[in-house]
Amino acid sequence: MRIKELKNLVESNADVSTRIETHATHNQYNVVVAHGGAEYAITNWRNKPLIFRSLDQATEALARAGIFHSVLVQHDGDKKILEVDTHPQLFLGSTPVSVQLG
Repeated sequence: MRIKELKNLVESNADVSTRIETHATHNQYNVVVAHGGAEYAITNWRNKPLIFRSLDQATEALARAGIFHSVLVQHDGDKKILEVDTHPQLFLGSTPVSVQLG
């Protein structure tokens, strides 16, 4: 799914959720969109997964699509889940809501 397609879904008030995934030892982030019981990676114009080099880049792309809240999943042996505000002026990372998923 491309950013433009995500933006169209958001504008049509579709039920979508997003998560930003990363590994603690890498500075690479990918975005996964859940819609209609399926999950889609954000892709570039060649339909290859779009990898962001910073959390700011990932959240700014989501904000441009109209997504102002997402979940950050950080893999560092255990999964850590953080709530992320992707509003351009109010970027915040909160404390972990879950330290480990089964």
